[in-house]
Amino acid sequence: MLALRGAGFRAGGQTILHGVDIAVTPGRLTALIGPNGAGKSTALALLAGDHPPLDGAAELDGKPIARYPALDLARRRAVMRQGGGIAFSFTV
Repeated sequence: MLALRGAGFRAGGQTILHGVDIAVTPGRLTALIGPNGAGKSTALALLAGDHPPLDGAAELDGKPIARYPALDLARRRAVMRQGGGIAFSFTV
């Protein structure tokens, strides 16, 4: 199970998330809905391990995501980014 427990996050002096609890269970379809600016993408970034929560915890099977080596995370979950940017240059 992938979960946020009491998760909070701040950026640019603004509180983006506060006390968020989410549980994503394998084999079930989970939808995260809300208006623009509600923190949906930030919550997903915490679940993906892109950012550590400033409060609470982001966990994969009860273990903090930050404690997983990158290779283990890659084997356990997949992430499709919202943007299509490339993080490294290609030569042609």
